[in-house]
Amino acid sequence: MKFSVVGIMYNEGKRLEECLSQFKDYTDDIVIFDTESTDNTSQIAFKFTKKVWEVPYVGYTSSYDCQAWLKAKYDWCFCACGDERYYDILDWVRDLSEDIKETMVAFERREIVDGVEQPFTKRGYHWRLINRHTAWTYELLDAPLFSSNDTLYSDKVFSHIKNSEEMQIDINHRREAEKTLVYKYRFTSMEPFVSHREGYKPK
Repeated sequence: MKFSVVGIMYNEGKRLEECLSQFKDYTDDIVIFDTESTDNTSQIAFKFTKKVWEVPYVGYTSSYDCQAWLKAKYDWCFCACGDERYYDILDWVRDLSEDIKETMVAFERREIVDGVEQPFTKRGYHWRLINRHTAWTYELLDAPLFSSNDTLYSDKVFSHIKNSEEMQIDINHRREAEKTLVYKYRFTSMEPFVSHREGYKPK
């Protein structure tokens, strides 16, 4: 499969080089949105690609998913995070057919906090590969909405590596983003906050 790598980054300078280095043998297209980082995130990104955009920080990086997908070269986009390692899944992705009927591919994520792998029960499936023509996210919500709800679940596993403080920051940002989204749309018919509902289709 030919795919673009798309990453929305904030202050990932200390680990971005290792993250992007994972893809050197797998793609020739990397798109990075830097959300007002105060470190060297952009400088590191420019080592790997000319497709780097600096955009305002709005509280949660996934707010820019859809815009970043539009900058991609290929229909399939691998959504990369600076704190994740994909060594165990990239060969599988490369060998995947571009003609699969699903619109998204999800993988299990291994949680490593403070250097310790968390119990298997804490794993969950996380989407990382999407077809940009059939999937999109809704503003602040880190959950895709699809023209169909077909998802391919892979048995491959990638790693999410953080320390305790970073994990809590992520949790707080997600809570604030979800509160904002629900408050903004709760009195309308748009209902993005029920995007996990079975069969939901964008109008």
